[in-house]
Parts: sequence; structure tokens; C-alpha cells
Amino acid sequence: MNWVSGLAAYAIIWWLLLFMALPWAVHLINRKEVEKGQDAGAPWHPCLRLKIGITTALSSAVWRIIYAVTKARLMFFRAP
Repeated sequence: MNWVSGLAAYAIIWWLLLFMALPWAVHLINRKEVEKGQDAGAPWHPCLRLKIGITTALSSAVWRIIYAVTKARLMFFRAP
């Protein structure tokens, strides 16, 4: 795996895990507290920094596993 394909794999893994982490710990706004122009389904405190940190840590661990598997030639991404 060269650095371009490694970076592409990391980016795909990162975005996939981010979209999986976005629904975690969502606190919705109470219906009584909704002001004019606000969406009632919008999260009150989305915790995005925490989710981005968790996503980065998990994606680097998953990428390292994929890198080790491809270096050990247990899995191929190219046609023989």
C-alpha cells in the first residue's frame, strides 16, 4: 500500500466511523424551549469535539489493522 492509497483508505474509514458516531449521546431540545426559527429535532449539545476525537482514535486503530493485514499479504487489493 503506497501513501496515496493509505491516505484514501484512512479518509474513507474516518468518514464512515464519523457517520456511525454522530447519533451517540444526542440530547434533543425540549418542545417548550423551541424558539422561532429553531428546529425541534435539532440536538441541544451534539458533543462534536468528543465524537471527532473518538472517530480519529478508532479510525487510526482500524487503519493500522488493515495496513498490517495488507503488509502480511493476507489480503490483496490488486488483481493477481
